[in-house]
Amino acid sequence: MHAAPVTGDLESFTNFAMSLIIALFLQKGLGLSAQQAGEIMLPAAFVWGLTSFFSGRLSDHLESRWLILVGALSQAVVLALFVGITPESSAVAIAGLMIMRSMTRGLMQSPIITLSMVVLPDHQVRLGAGLRSLINSLGATFGVATSGFFLQQRLAVWTQFFQEHPPHATVMEMSDSWLAQEATTRAAHDLFLAAAVAVVLTAIPVLWLRDRRVS
Repeated sequence: MHAAPVTGDLESFTNFAMSLIIALFLQKGLGLSAQQAGEIMLPAAFVWGLTSFFSGRLSDHLESRWLILVGALSQAVVLALFVGITPESSAVAIAGLMIMRSMTRGLMQSPIITLSMVVLPDHQVRLGAGLRSLINSLGATFGVATSGFFLQQRLAVWTQFFQEHPPHATVMEMSDSWLAQEATTRAAHDLFLAAAVAVVLTAIPVLWLRDRRVS
């Protein structure tokens, strides 16, 4: 199998997994309303579109695999920085990290599409486009399902941890809302780190990607 579809599948997996986790994290972990979470996520979506456009133009002049590699490694760093977000973090800081993540995604998206198509003979481009959509859909489906499963597992672990080891500074009994918020925050942090590792692994098959340049 060519490395580009594999990379695209892994990118879809981590992208949709993190989209779900971030949305839940903003509301359940940071205590934001659905409207507030949407307002924070909206600028990032706009930036992703712009970055995808410019990365597509860049891939006409630079080898696509290097754009993908830089985007993957940068995204891993950004996801690791998400671990520093707590309920005390400002909306500006959260939105800033969201925008940085979108920029790294945009840096990867167009070059992956380009490499998926250029390796195909002209008569197989339509079939390749359909297969690429199928692979991305599978990656997205498994990403959401897997992230939901592991989030539930980490929530159970952190809930039990705080029940058995309550903070010493807490004089009164912990409320259910505090416990749920703290457990969700810690569980999301675990998944952010796991996603950072997954994105780094995504960069490995990129080393075998090649552009087919027309002379």
